[in-house]
Amino acid sequence: MNQLCIDTANKALSVALIKNCQLVNQCVSVANKNHSASLMPTIVQLLQQANLDISDIDTFIVSAGPGSYTGLRIGLTSAKTFAYTLNKPLRLVSSLEVLALNNHYHSIIVPLFDARRQNVYGAVYRYEQNRVVPIIDDGHYSLAHLLEKIGAITETPYFIGDSCQMKEQILSVLPKAVIEEDALMNLPQAYEMIHAHYQQYEGNDIHNVVPWYLKKVEAEEKWEASHDIDQNMSEQYVQKVK
Repeated sequence: MNQLCIDTANKALSVALIKNCQLVNQCVSVANKNHSASLMPTIVQLLQQANLDISDIDTFIVSAGPGSYTGLRIGLTSAKTFAYTLNKPLRLVSSLEVLALNNHYHSIIVPLFDARRQNVYGAVYRYEQNRVVPIIDDGHYSLAHLLEKIGAITETPYFIGDSCQMKEQILSVLPKAVIEEDALMNLPQAYEMIHAHYQQYEGNDIHNVVPWYLKKVEAEEKWEASHDIDQNMSEQYVQKVK
């Protein structure tokens, strides 16, 4: 069983090749933030190193969000194209869950991506036997609101991802919080996707796959506000079912 895992959701490009649940090789890079230019050469390189062809991949796994709107589209479109063309399954996983799976030492994990203007994409997971279980769902939150929710949890939270740049505010509310400062640990490791919960799509269903944005773009929000659009519309932006 060969699996190709792709994460372009945020600043890092992370691609991994898995065979029978074992890591064959992986690339994690922030050197070139233009994922559209880097993704395909990276995939080709990993396949060549393993003496495999793209047709040898049995399952494509991709982080579907949340994250950068452009980054999500690059990874998801590439994975959808491979899966549909080769008639192989496509699995979608949470980019926050993938990041949370970097942890192997703390029971409460808080993965964060900076969403600007004191907002974050974040969640709270509990680590249990090489898997993580959500206790606060993936969402777009104000950092203050998320910290308030985490304050109700009695165990010490471990922050990972973009939390270093928010360290002062986090510790002012949660002084016992542990904040990961190792640069590599704060980047997604695509091979962890095989441990994540997923939604699977096959055949024509792949056409219906959309990113898990969790938030509409600012221009769309302003347009809807000015046109009195029902906020329950365009649910694909904010809904994700595990």
